Amino acid sequence: MAKVLLLTNTNGASAEVLPSLALLQHTVKILPAEASVLIDSPVMDIVFVDARRELPAAKNLTRLLTST
Repeated sequence: MAKVLLLTNTNGASAEVLPSLALLQHTVKILPAEASVLIDSPVMDIVFVDARRELPAAKNLTRLLTST
């Protein structure tokens, strides 16, 4: 099973943000979509960024993720 990190500013379950995650048996950790959480973030296999609302902020966050 993969370890999934979901970066979102939504206060809800991972299935609310990405419903298909409920079908998988992966371990999902939800953290706020902020650059500061990347300092102490656990080791994960994949990172999902919730860009449904604040698209410019999500774009900046993904740029930061790819540069680190």
